[in-house]
Amino acid sequence: PALAGALVVAAAIAVAPAAARADQNGGIVVGTIALAPPERRGEVPVRNQGFVRRVPNALKSPRALDPTSQIVIVLDGATPPEEDRQPPGQPVRYTILGESFEVPLLPVVVGSVVEIRNAGRGAPRLYSPGQPDLVPSDPIGPRGERKTRKIEPAHRTFELRDRESIHLSGRIVAFPHRYVSLVALDGRFTIKDVAPGIWKVRVWYRDGWAEAAEETVEVVAKKESKPVKLTLPAKLVTRPAR
Repeated sequence: PALAGALVVAAAIAVAPAAARADQNGGIVVGTIALAPPERRGEVPVRNQGFVRRVPNALKSPRALDPTSQIVIVLDGATPPEEDRQPPGQPVRYTILGESFEVPLLPVVVGSVVEIRNAGRGAPRLYSPGQPDLVPSDPIGPRGERKTRKIEPAHRTFELRDRESIHLSGRIVAFPHRYVSLVALDGRFTIKDVAPGIWKVRVWYRDGWAEAAEETVEVVAKKESKPVKLTLPAKLVTRPAR
């Protein structure tokens, strides 16, 4: 429950504009994602073998891959008002907790600046592969902070790694507007203050659009939409954004 709450809070911080700019007549989009049975999703990929190759435990069943924490639900198709396409006035916080970021994938609005805060005890030296100017490369001590440059363009994922640790990795991806949501551990998602209209509900997974069924939802002012259910395939295949 605590992690599920953190996911929702992180999403709100990342994409919510100032309260004064919120669409007072906006509606709410609610829904859930449904994963394929565990036996069809495959095992969690081994990201690092270290110095000794891992040997599967014959007494335990392999842990099935759960993509939930790296999925972003995105509304598409209609045109948001200008105020909902603007980045927040303050940097978006992205916190390091020990050997991991608070969420594996952080969605922001195009043009946002991300403030990385170290809440752990180490002093990571962050970098982004292929983007040497994204974040300062000097160590971030405990309770230290570093700011990225503006995150742009839209639909491009920027990975953050630590030069001292193979375990610390996070991703930031920008979208053209704030109508996005991370997914809680129970599969639920909520997008508030959405401009009325007909919207397509899409799934972004890690680095691209998931080749999964898309749903259409009608948003009515000051009302909650009919629940949207997105059924994901066993193997999530992504395609680059165009």
